[in-house]
Amino acid sequence: MDTASASNSKGIVPAKTEKQPVYKPTLEAYDQWAPVYDTDGNFLQALDSVMMQHLLPQLTGLLPPKARVVDLGCGTGRTTTSLLHVPGIQLLGLDNSSGMLCIAMDRCSQLWASLSIDARAATLNFDHWDLLHEEMDIPPTARDADAIVTTLVLEHIPLRVFFAACSRLLGTGGVLLVTNMHPDMGRESQAGFTDPVSGEKVRP
Repeated sequence: MDTASASNSKGIVPAKTEKQPVYKPTLEAYDQWAPVYDTDGNFLQALDSVMMQHLLPQLTGLLPPKARVVDLGCGTGRTTTSLLHVPGIQLLGLDNSSGMLCIAMDRCSQLWASLSIDARAATLNFDHWDLLHEEMDIPPTARDADAIVTTLVLEHIPLRVFFAACSRLLGTGGVLLVTNMHPDMGRESQAGFTDPVSGEKVRP
């Protein structure tokens, strides 16, 4: 009897080979991720949401009345939903993923409509904008922003391009709030998810 047969006869189950991640272009990956982005138990998103509970009040305390605020790389509207509760601001969500924007528009529009006029943003809009296309026109409602909030976006964009885009959007005296994965964490993990249909691990 050979070794393999002997092992199987004793009930030893061969170890399963772990699936290797499938790497996809960033836009394609985030469009695919959109349906489960808010429910797949991503630790980094949860940690970022906790931090934003402390950071957003500090930001809003610096804003002028009727401030123009841009959620840059708004995704599914995770941070936008918090900004909706800032009375009187003109709020705009920008993203390059149509899948993410579709979910953000739906969830945020419903929430905005449910809030009283004096307890919500004065206006709410969403638009498509690609940070990597530096020649792309800035949406009119994003020009001369009083503040930009951008969470977990920086890791996908070259630094020069990212901050050049922020400079184009911000008005004089504007405020920029950026959160991103710490480099030490980035060495151990990266953005990604498990597709609930195919079971494949997807990385942008």
